[in-house]
Amino acid sequence: MAKSSLLLPLVLSLICIYAFTRKTWCAAKPSTSEGVLVNNIYYACEHLGSYSMIQAGGACYLPPTTVNHASVVMNLYYQSQSRELLEL
Repeated sequence: MAKSSLLLPLVLSLICIYAFTRKTWCAAKPSTSEGVLVNNIYYACEHLGSYSMIQAGGACYLPPTTVNHASVVMNLYYQSQSRELLEL
């Protein structure tokens, strides 16, 4: 009983943090084809004006996978567009 009484405040605080911050982000689906991911990278980087963060030595280069790089630039693009949710 003591364990559950300690867990409840933690869960409630996490729910409250989510409710008040409502932060959202964009990430690539791991099952997306390589070609679509590459196209998304080009599109996002063209609008962001840079892709240095996903180049070797960049802050978001590791892990060096297409899905990771796509997630990074797609999220940056999403954040730059005021987090407008789109249904695709």
